[in-house]
Amino acid sequence: MKKKIAVSVRNLVEYSFRGGDLSFDTFPQINPVEAIYAHQKIQKSRPAVYTGEIQVKREFETNTHILEVTGRMDGIFRYPDRTIIEEIKTTVRPLEYYEDFINPAHWAQLKVYCYIWLMQEGLYEISGQLVYYQLDSGKHKEIINLYTRKELETFFFETASSYLKRVTDLEKWWRIRNSSIKQLEFPFEDYRPGQREMAVEVYRAIHQKQEILIQAATGIGKT
Repeated sequence: MKKKIAVSVRNLVEYSFRGGDLSFDTFPQINPVEAIYAHQKIQKSRPAVYTGEIQVKREFETNTHILEVTGRMDGIFRYPDRTIIEEIKTTVRPLEYYEDFINPAHWAQLKVYCYIWLMQEGLYEISGQLVYYQLDSGKHKEIINLYTRKELETFFFETASSYLKRVTDLEKWWRIRNSSIKQLEFPFEDYRPGQREMAVEVYRAIHQKQEILIQAATGIGKT
């Protein structure tokens, strides 16, 4: 039976495109409430062919795993002759900055959404529009690209395969680690005073997935 792994579009992209950043354009001082307001402002300004906040899901299957990718698109334009997927990002940088700067993670996230929708609807091409909303000025910049089915299929296959390889490598390492842990023996002839009691409490906390705070004298053998 194949193992099923669930991952969000955001986490998939953040792993595969670590050179970029999805968190409010690398500016932690941006208030999440401001970001939500910016999204809603853009979405409300769109025409009737636009729908915002759409949940999507797509499975990617290999010989051993099923990767379930889920996410929520900011918006989609459905014209009679074309479809445009929209991704909105907030920023405090001047909009001119994005004339030359390309954030790989931003575009990767948009392309994953484009792929999922294209495959779901049986399209042969689809456009992706990245919108940067400048918080101070209230203005925004739109950048649009057209993608073919083949281009997105190749992109998603490489992205999903890279993520699954990392997951399977970690699983292999965890098995080796766990096996070696089971073979460990206490390296001394006996416990120091209080050391065994501490070890028991630590084990119990780990087993029950709880936190533990220990105050112990130097030399008891905490390490």
